[in-house]
Amino acid sequence: MRDTDLYTRILGIEAPWHVSIVEVDMADREIVVQVGRKAGTKLCCPICGKESPGYDSRRRRWRHLDTCQYKTILEANVPRVECPEHGVVTTSVPWAEPNAGFTAMFEALVIDWLKEASTSAVSRLMGLSWNAIDGIMQRAVKRGLARRGQICTRRLGIDETAFKKRHDYVTIVSDQSGGMVLHVGSDRKKAGLKEWYESLPESCLQAIESVSMDMWPAFINATLESVPGAQEKIAFDKFHVAKYLGEAVDKVRRQEHKVLMAEGREDLKSSKYDWLYNQANMPPEKRRNFRALRESALKTAPGPSRNWLCRCGVTSAKPGRARPGSGGYRGPCVVVSNR
Repeated sequence: MRDTDLYTRILGIEAPWHVSIVEVDMADREIVVQVGRKAGTKLCCPICGKESPGYDSRRRRWRHLDTCQYKTILEANVPRVECPEHGVVTTSVPWAEPNAGFTAMFEALVIDWLKEASTSAVSRLMGLSWNAIDGIMQRAVKRGLARRGQICTRRLGIDETAFKKRHDYVTIVSDQSGGMVLHVGSDRKKAGLKEWYESLPESCLQAIESVSMDMWPAFINATLESVPGAQEKIAFDKFHVAKYLGEAVDKVRRQEHKVLMAEGREDLKSSKYDWLYNQANMPPEKRRNFRALRESALKTAPGPSRNWLCRCGVTSAKPGRARPGSGGYRGPCVVVSNR
């Protein structure tokens, strides 16, 4: 079998394309596979699919899977057509996506490696830059989203995460029932999340039964303005509710301790962490000593019981309550979520 026939088969190239020449550069350990196109074949616009006259051609190169540890490159003169509707555009090729410098087979290998290792590791292994790896990943995500289609979920989860250990954040929207990421926003602003909500059909918005989130004002306001009946559907996670309650208890304790010390009483001395302690983890001896304080008439005493209810997942926030803390969103606080 000739080398041109071999590469025609392993590359899956079909008419009107064919492998014309295979060149081996032993010094650079590189194989260049030149692909030609049969003359006289009709050309079509890659956007609308209409037959269009040829304009010119451009020489293109694509990285392919290595051949016996030799770097393999595909080269071809890719025609450009002059479409009456879309102007001068480059025709598509069957072995790679538009504007990609790699064949589909090569990109599939990179994606497989990315499932097993970090971007930096794959970059070193494949001899590619970080930007090249990112481009391959973005195209794979785009293909996956196109195949997935529209998903309507009943339970949404919204959270933010820091990007590259900096103060740059992205918003992550997930389907809590199926454990699938539905959207990744470029920031954690209200406009970005609201834009995603607006991309959903009305039927999907109506189908939402709960939206779990922390108390970030942008998430709350975007949801209230976009999801029908959101006041009864927003679920704050219990970690943040317990955090705000703990801060409120400590604030009352400090104020009351100051008043008691002025009266010569040391009831609350050295008790800061006792009030914030998770009672499920409190040692028996400490719990006995703390019981007297908790059952006293001090203003701080009711606080831990509310905090304990929240840690157990019991709903203690009700519609119409202002969010604890200062600044930001001050609207209704609805449900404490166990998720």
